[in-house]
Amino acid sequence: MNTSVKIAGVEFKNPVMEASGTFGSGMEYSEFVDLSQLGAVVTKGVANVPWPGNPTPRIAEVYGGMLNAIGLQNPGIDVFCERDIPFLKKFDTKIIVNVCGKTTEDYIAVVERLGNEPIDMMEINISCPNVKEGGIAFGQDPKAVEAITREVKKYAKQPVIMKLSPNVTDITVMAKAAEAGGADALSLINTLTGMKIDIHRQKFAIANKTGGMSGPAVKPIAVRMVYQVANAVSLPIIGMGGIQNGEDAVEFLMAGATAVSVGTANFMNPTATIDTVKGIEKYMQQYAGDERRVERAMSRERFSVDRESTFDFLYSERNNNEIGQKINIALNNIEEHNSGKLRNVFRAIDFNSQVDFGEKKEKTFPIIAKIPLMFCNAVKNKAPKKISNKAFLKLFQLNSI
Repeated sequence: MNTSVKIAGVEFKNPVMEASGTFGSGMEYSEFVDLSQLGAVVTKGVANVPWPGNPTPRIAEVYGGMLNAIGLQNPGIDVFCERDIPFLKKFDTKIIVNVCGKTTEDYIAVVERLGNEPIDMMEINISCPNVKEGGIAFGQDPKAVEAITREVKKYAKQPVIMKLSPNVTDITVMAKAAEAGGADALSLINTLTGMKIDIHRQKFAIANKTGGMSGPAVKPIAVRMVYQVANAVSLPIIGMGGIQNGEDAVEFLMAGATAVSVGTANFMNPTATIDTVKGIEKYMQQYAGDERRVERAMSRERFSVDRESTFDFLYSERNNNEIGQKINIALNNIEEHNSGKLRNVFRAIDFNSQVDFGEKKEKTFPIIAKIPLMFCNAVKNKAPKKISNKAFLKLFQLNSI
């Protein structure tokens, strides 16, 4: 059964991975799980230098989950590249490295170091509530989110996933900021800030006082936020928060996620990730041939669009004499990143055509103005009938003209 998905041009054999910080860097769980059966392994957070983490106690059990204040303890990027990447390359799975930092320079140092390493994507952790400096400010200020995303993208050689914090008033504002900064994908949600007090010891349950709450209790919040973000931006989403099994994962996929991460469940059930993969397959078999269900799923289909293929970017280039070629390249990239849905849809369109648009000097705003009409015609003539015009038009945010 084909359960492959594609995010920012990277193809995963299935949509299941584990959440950073709940799986070590893969080695720790390799005795229990065949890592080759996962869509990807997401490593624990990696910093430019070793981090000792927070004082103990660092974890506490709560109703429906747990609190943690580990503090992103890690051995640093040099040890990670020498020890963990070679180990992960033994398996047939994608490698996503979670990057943490306290300043912009910290993030950039790790991103640059990973540039020539055989990894597939990077997940930038700007949201972990354990970070006392820098990171928490990045994740809760939309201007900072856009700025750090833009800076990371300047140096990144692999696609960038921005991991968003739920500890904000409106997570869609942060999602839009990451999209504006050039993010290739988003992951959400990280943990929710919580607290537990031991009334018998009359002390905080964890030394840091507050910690990040995760587990089944946060799932309804996570599903709601994934749904909101999926309807606010055009980026692919990796959904997480309380996933225990395949049915939980399908709920996130229906809300608009392209893939899912299993986190706290790994502590209770070491094979939770594999169980989730099998659960998704079981669901697909159960509803195979259900045309209505497939149609509803198509109505929620998400498309991967890089920054230079968005309408906003093309509009900013409207006075460039090479605008026609830029649009052709954009459409080609959209097809490539969404080959399962858009294969050969735009091959008949040439925005560099002198017949349709005249000489190069005339290809300024008029060519941009003709995009909606030609785009719609292409969809009607070439696209599979189950994909609506509305879905395609959303790719270019045509309502922003």
